[in-house]
Amino acid sequence: MRHKLEDAPVSVLIKLLAEKEEREINRILQKDCITVMQVRLLVSLAQREEPLPERALGECLHVSQPALVGLIRRLEGKGLVRTYPSPDDRRSRLVQLTEKGQKVCEENHRAMEQYNEQLTRNFSEEEKKTLQDYLLRMFQNMNSTKGE
Repeated sequence: MRHKLEDAPVSVLIKLLAEKEEREINRILQKDCITVMQVRLLVSLAQREEPLPERALGECLHVSQPALVGLIRRLEGKGLVRTYPSPDDRRSRLVQLTEKGQKVCEENHRAMEQYNEQLTRNFSEEEKKTLQDYLLRMFQNMNSTKGE
């Protein structure tokens, strides 16, 4: 028995939308053999003037340290980022975008923005802002219930 999508709980709709979005974005990104999370990391670096400590990057992306290390290694292997010890704290490593990484980031960030525009094309600016506020509140609700 098939259920109507209109009757699906919000959590199911979010899951279905996230899965579709990831498939579509990964299809767009496949030409550079990178993933959504890798582009998010590149964009996070591009938005700053200076290299970021790994820890700060992990917090920004909401990923664990082991997952972050894997992401960085793959991007280093592709020549998109470089890492080096922090001059202030030798135990900490800094992550920096390479010139090639900057180019790949710009190209794919534009593609992701176009996809986002397509996703919300029938929304007014007010509706987009309201949706963003609702989704952010849902995210905060889920983070506040961790460990309860």
